[in-house]
Amino acid sequence: MNSKKAIFALILIVVALTTTSRLGSYQEVDRKRVVDYPVNEKTAVRFCDTDEEEYFHVPLIFRAVKTGDGRLNTAPIISREGRTAFVTIEELRQLVQSLAHSSLSWHDSNEVESLKWKSPLDCFDGMDILVVCLNGSANSKIPPSKICETLQALDPTLQTPRALWEFQLFRHGYGCKVPGFNFQAYPDHSH
Repeated sequence: MNSKKAIFALILIVVALTTTSRLGSYQEVDRKRVVDYPVNEKTAVRFCDTDEEEYFHVPLIFRAVKTGDGRLNTAPIISREGRTAFVTIEELRQLVQSLAHSSLSWHDSNEVESLKWKSPLDCFDGMDILVVCLNGSANSKIPPSKICETLQALDPTLQTPRALWEFQLFRHGYGCKVPGFNFQAYPDHSH
């Protein structure tokens, strides 16, 4: 009888280990990255740097608003978070999807990180991209040598003229070549 109990116990252990292993792999497959969550009015994308030895840029933030919102195509709002430009939900969805499908590595957190900044920002030498949504935050880093190339690929995602101009101005400030960029297109911008 002891040998039957031992065999039964061994079978239970094997079944438990197999089930746990399968559940763990299913959880890994089902786990979504923050950049894959649905985009809504609570979603924002922030671009920032901290290369204080050469220059410091105020973070550029894109926030989603509904089509027809009065903030679309207007001068950005300057706040403690940075320079906030407004785009449609569809534009922000395209921007986030483009970032998600890029070669950038993303570090996800279940915590919703604050967009507020202080000088110096807790970024690294290069550019930090933060995606914030209701379900958490995702960070990625762009080395200085890849900033212009990485950001240029995002231009097609922005259809709101003022938001695209703000993004191109931001890139221009990094010394990136921005074909067709007209610095004087919006004389109300602050330097």
